[in-house]
Amino acid sequence: MEAIVIIIISILIVIIISILIVIIIISILIVIIIISILIVITIISILIVIIIISILIVIIIISILIVIMSDVVDVYQREFLALRERLHSAEQENLKRSKELNLVLDEIKRAIAEKQALRDINRTWSSLSDETKLKLWNVSSSKNVLQLPSIFHHLPHLLAKESSLQPAVHIGQGRTGVSIVMGVPSVKREVHSYLTDTLSSLMTELSPAEKEDCVIVVFIAETDQQYANSVADNLKRLFPVEIQSGLLEIISPSVHFYPDFSNLKESFGDPKERVR
Repeated sequence: MEAIVIIIISILIVIIISILIVIIIISILIVIIIISILIVITIISILIVIIIISILIVIIIISILIVIMSDVVDVYQREFLALRERLHSAEQENLKRSKELNLVLDEIKRAIAEKQALRDINRTWSSLSDETKLKLWNVSSSKNVLQLPSIFHHLPHLLAKESSLQPAVHIGQGRTGVSIVMGVPSVKREVHSYLTDTLSSLMTELSPAEKEDCVIVVFIAETDQQYANSVADNLKRLFPVEIQSGLLEIISPSVHFYPDFSNLKESFGDPKERVR
């Protein structure tokens, strides 16, 4: 009996140990499965985070590109508007120059027409007989013919003195037949006179051929005889060759050339001194 009991107890112990081993193995398997599931969940979470970060980075890059493209578009738009404005200005300037050129062409045509008309008149006059010329001269000299206004109509004070149109200073050779006459007016200045500087610049820039085909007339617009003489003497000292060759002439008006400045009418609210 004891042997049977021992055998039964041994069998029970083996069964219990086997059950415990199975339980342990199952527990280990369950733990392994849980750990595997956790690892998979962690990996999926990491992948989801990586995908979200990638999407955010793509969104940020796209936003930056949109901002940059907007700035580039704004720059090109501003440049396009500026270019269109410049083209419009150039077109307006071109129209202005075209009008000026048309006016110059009209003046040239008018001058050519007047010159041709003058040639025709001279040709007609030359073809007239001396008797006909004399008759036309007598008709034009008649007092009944309408007289055109002269300088005395506009400057009646010049009639008061016979010497009003006689220059107080007249230095030069009386050169004629030139293509260009340049007038350089000058008045008394309290600080500095630019007359000699202007004349020196003109003399320097003119070529020898141009100097032979032009006259520079300096008009000293002052009635102070002492001042006019001092300026004339200074110019004679600085430009003797030019005066001797006839290139430079100097004139100054008579003291009776200008009207009475004390009776001038005030204009635009200016004081009398400024009007003078």
